[in-house]
Amino acid sequence: MKLMELCSSLESTLAQLETARRGAQDGEAIEHRMQQWNENWASSMRHASGPTG
Repeated sequence: MKLMELCSSLESTLAQLETARRGAQDGEAIEHRMQQWNENWASSMRHASGPTG
């Protein structure tokens, strides 16, 4: 492999890693929002059921 090919290959690998890292961060944020939504929904259901629930 020529040096230029090696550099090009490394650059694309780094770009893929960066994209994957960003995707992971987005995934964590989405997961966090879903968790909050689930908690909110559960507490509002408890309130809706009232004292008899």
